[in-house]
Amino acid sequence: MYGKGHIHCALLALLRYRKGAESDALNDEDTPGDILEESIPAAINDTDLMQEIVSLLEGKKLYLRKGLKLSDLATELGTNTKYISACINKKAGCSFTDLVNRYRIAYAKQLLLDNPDLKLFDVGEMCGFSSETSFFRNFKALEGKSPSQWLSDIKK
Repeated sequence: MYGKGHIHCALLALLRYRKGAESDALNDEDTPGDILEESIPAAINDTDLMQEIVSLLEGKKLYLRKGLKLSDLATELGTNTKYISACINKKAGCSFTDLVNRYRIAYAKQLLLDNPDLKLFDVGEMCGFSSETSFFRNFKALEGKSPSQWLSDIKK
């Protein structure tokens, strides 16, 4: 019976054989999951994976979790971080962090509209930001103004 190491080596050898000259792109740190997913045509999986990512983020509201990491999403989806990251970059045109922050800011805007008396610090906390500074910086980056300026403009 072969162990994981033998299977890993066999998969690396197979993929190196299939890729020919591109085999230098592979290294011994690649896992069998990485190799198998890399060999599956991207067009087949990217759209489905992105739908799963969005469904998970929206359904479980994972974006509200402080300190959410790409590895948390990978665990939830049962795949690897490289594949999720590449899919988000390709389909959403941004990084995982940017995608999560977009969700957080959209949620913050809704909170501010529904509860204009909430303190901005509390809104940032409720949206999953690790600090008030991070909340303000990301809000301004996406909206072009601070949360208080945005709320003031909306009220006018």
